[in-house]
Amino acid sequence: MAGLRASEAGKLQIRQAIQARNWNITGEEPLKMTSQLLGSPPGIYANGVSETTWKRFVYAKRAIRRDTFEAYCNILGLDWTAIAELSEPQASRDDLSLMRLIPTFYGRTQELCDLKALLLNYRFVILYGLGGIGKTAVAVQLVEQVQTQFDRRIWRRFDHTLPIAQLLLDLLHTLSSSPQSFPSDPAMLVQLLLQDLGNSRTLIVLDEVNSGESNPANYQHFIYTLQELGQRQNQSCILLTTRERPADFTALMGGQAISYPLQGLDPESGCNILAHRQLIFEPAIGQQLVQKYRGNPLALELLCPIVRDLFQNQVESFLQNPGIYVPGRIEQVLRQQIQDLTEFEQLILRSLAHSDPLSRSELQDELNTGDFIQALYRLGRRSLIENVIENDDVLYTLQPMVMEFVRKHRL
Repeated sequence: MAGLRASEAGKLQIRQAIQARNWNITGEEPLKMTSQLLGSPPGIYANGVSETTWKRFVYAKRAIRRDTFEAYCNILGLDWTAIAELSEPQASRDDLSLMRLIPTFYGRTQELCDLKALLLNYRFVILYGLGGIGKTAVAVQLVEQVQTQFDRRIWRRFDHTLPIAQLLLDLLHTLSSSPQSFPSDPAMLVQLLLQDLGNSRTLIVLDEVNSGESNPANYQHFIYTLQELGQRQNQSCILLTTRERPADFTALMGGQAISYPLQGLDPESGCNILAHRQLIFEPAIGQQLVQKYRGNPLALELLCPIVRDLFQNQVESFLQNPGIYVPGRIEQVLRQQIQDLTEFEQLILRSLAHSDPLSRSELQDELNTGDFIQALYRLGRRSLIENVIENDDVLYTLQPMVMEFVRKHRL
């Protein structure tokens, strides 16, 4: 049975149909529905139906069985003859099979415009921000929007447990036009990768490069490897998403790297999340909730079922409760970010959590000891503190969710 895959236009229609149904690419709903359509007993996937074939159907990197392809189109309400690439397909040069499917996306027009320009002018772009702020979602949109600007696009979720040489080998095998063996020496692998990056304009996305999830030696080796990759001029780009901006990386790269801090959604886009989840609110009330959570899209998404189930969809009723509710997934992210801070850095967080915004001199008067410049710099790289400008003076404070977490757990 001849295989089929989607055309470029077909891929767009598939993604739009999936987003309209609010499905996750790793969810079971499309697999269950397809299996049922193909006559499989309840609880058993039909032959040819799996998470792997579903991903191949969505990203169209490889062909899948015709009957499975037609069935996937059927459950999405799509005409398979209009979706399929019926001419002889050329081998795809992209590898986006590990890129996450983002069902809904809001706002970020200016951020995407800024970042697209940076991808074309720097060899390294560091997209960083607090957990849940939407770094991966923005990166996915970027990859889709710069398709015509790059010859190849590769997506990898950074695995902190693997040696860096393994990542280099993986990239080399992906970039290679035919199977071949490579040396084991990391320095030689770097040189080979440099050659490949110079031969074509390639975009490599390394998602979730978070230092707190890696042993320090492996993380530092990774940063050193990136510096080695910056030695030779080329038109390729590596985009990192991370909760912590690497220390001194952009300064050491001599203009080849740039960091971009991702802030929260604007009030209108944040309110669109609430409206999409069918919450009830006046515009000013919705904006108040978005501001309270600093436009963090993950936090807003996680709040919606709470407001729906406990407050009858009424945002105003939820806001009448004192304090701030920190969703469990956000707590988990904050715990990972804070757990390896120094005792002095945690002391600064405690001071800021129980006071109005403080200047550096006020913190020095209150705490009396420690390297304040280094500590504030490191906390800023982790997006754990906010700067407030008051009468030309820089004051420091915490985001509301960070403040609540620090108070609750008594750091």
